Amino acid sequence: MYGKTQEQNMEFEAFYESDEDTTGPRTLSYIQAKGKAIQCRGSRCLVLIAVGLGLICVLLLVFIILQNITITAERDLINSHKNTVEEFNQTINSLQDNYTDLMTEKHQLQNNKLELETRVNDLTAEKSQLQRDFDSLGQRNLDFERKVTTLSDELKKNVSKGGNQCSLDGLFVSKKAMSWSDSRKYCRDRGGDLVIINTEEKQRLMSSLVRLSERAWIGLSDRENEGNLTWVDNSTLKQGFWFEELYDTSLRSYRDIGRKAVSWRHISIQVGMSGGSSCLVLITVGLGLICVLLLIFIILQHITITAERDLIKSYKNTVEEFNQTINSLQDKYTDLMTEKHQLQNNFNSFSQKKLELESKVTSLSEELKKEASKRGWFFMSNEFKNWSDSRQYCRDRGADLVIINTEEKQRLISSFTTESVWIGLSDTENEGNMTWVDNSPLKQGFWVKGEPNNLGGYEDCIELNPEKPILSNWNDLSCSNTRKGICEKYK
Repeated sequence: MYGKTQEQNMEFEAFYESDEDTTGPRTLSYIQAKGKAIQCRGSRCLVLIAVGLGLICVLLLVFIILQNITITAERDLINSHKNTVEEFNQTINSLQDNYTDLMTEKHQLQNNKLELETRVNDLTAEKSQLQRDFDSLGQRNLDFERKVTTLSDELKKNVSKGGNQCSLDGLFVSKKAMSWSDSRKYCRDRGGDLVIINTEEKQRLMSSLVRLSERAWIGLSDRENEGNLTWVDNSTLKQGFWFEELYDTSLRSYRDIGRKAVSWRHISIQVGMSGGSSCLVLITVGLGLICVLLLIFIILQHITITAERDLIKSYKNTVEEFNQTINSLQDKYTDLMTEKHQLQNNFNSFSQKKLELESKVTSLSEELKKEASKRGWFFMSNEFKNWSDSRQYCRDRGADLVIINTEEKQRLISSFTTESVWIGLSDTENEGNMTWVDNSPLKQGFWVKGEPNNLGGYEDCIELNPEKPILSNWNDLSCSNTRKGICEKYK
């Protein structure tokens, strides 16, 4: 409407001028043509501007789409790097744990190896000492066998005395291992029978004797009536000395751990835009605004892409460092596994050598005890007495307090003694001059450090304390103190 009103005013002005001066150069048709030309030129400019802005918008949209594809690919690459880094972290943690466990196991094997080496050295020394003792005993074996005949006659005399006295008189052990029936027949052929143990005193006496030999039969069985134990003299069992074993069990418990997963949902929003074509000015302005917004978006996207590319470079560097760390840990792991296998082989070798030495030491010890048992009988008094009364106890039973004049005998006595006991050594006759009960002088002593010290001027008798080291367990003590005594009966 506004346009039409303006055209009417132009026509009225034209008529007015025409009435005023009809001879002028300008006419109505000229003015109308000029107005249409101006209007046509403006419309063409706006169309060109709109088309240009539209092409720019299309190019910007294409660029944005391509850039979005690039960003998506780079983000997928970033996620891939993140997953790789997490896997590397887990691998490194696992390798570090394995490395720590292997180091701990390595130190443990090294400690075990040192302990085994020490034990092997000790067993080797002990084996050498036992071998020397065994050789020494072998040289005396001929003398011991010559005394066997005399001993057999003495045993028969002792058996004829009978009785249940708690001493070794009348007690003897068969020379070889036999069944229960054959053992009883062996005893009866020699005027005796399998031993009857009906008191704790006699049980202790027999246990102290059997330690010097192997396990032995006693005169108790339920052969006549199953479940009813009787002695060989048909008397019933009143007091027994049995042993039991206990077993324990253990339990284990386990825990289960659960995990939850979380998922995300992506929401996309599409924005549409439409516009009319009736007004080129509005279209042109709208396209201009769109171009500005697209340019701003492209700039922000470029900043984001730059930041993400820096992040990708950082992840790549991290992945390379992790690769180097993993390779280093794998090399260390391989070295430790090799060293572990070597240590395990050494450990197995030392264990085998230890078992062999222990077997040899056990064999030599048994033979030593057998050889020592041929020389004489050892038994312990069953009461705590002073030194003189303990000696009298031994002498009443045809023995005397033990004389220890060799290292092998010292080891033997210490091996079966569990408490402090008197031995046959004192300086009661001549202060400071130690002599044995057979009046022989002391040639070799096995004293505790700082002994003998004659504390208070009254320590004249000697005790053996098994809680001390085997080769240093003698101590001087007042003869009035009470101890059990170790008796030795010579063949």
